[in-house]
Amino acid sequence: MVGFFIIQYYHLIIECCQKICYTNSMKNTIIVFIVIIIVALGVWVFGGYFKKPVLPVTDTSSHSLQTITYSCDQKKTVTVTYIEGPEPAKPAPGEPPVPTGSAEVSLNGQATSTLHQTISADGTRYANEDESFVFWSKGNQVIIMRNNAMDLEYRNCVAN
Repeated sequence: MVGFFIIQYYHLIIECCQKICYTNSMKNTIIVFIVIIIVALGVWVFGGYFKKPVLPVTDTSSHSLQTITYSCDQKKTVTVTYIEGPEPAKPAPGEPPVPTGSAEVSLNGQATSTLHQTISADGTRYANEDESFVFWSKGNQVIIMRNNAMDLEYRNCVAN
């Protein structure tokens, strides 16, 4: 739509310039020619300013990155499959990025819980909806939290 108005504007300038050129001297013709060049350069340089940005198509699929087993005190284990989520949308200025990954966590070979990645200042943090179960990894160590307290059954968990 904007392109249509630019073309109409360009045709209007050409029409006015033709009228000036036919009715006035060579000096006016040169001035009109320079104005046309300036307008054309302006449209070329700033023409993209009016276009809406084309957002890249993001991959909505996810795939497993790796599975790691952590050994804890009291011969407990934590097995985690890290899953990379789709490419997140670019956040608005001043807003934090929205993590899209998830982790499938199994404690001591029991049923797997799928936790979604959350914002973390240090390490990588995954939690369920009400944050009653949190898995936090940093380097080769993990922490398991239940109801905002460290789960003492799973202490000193280190990757094998």
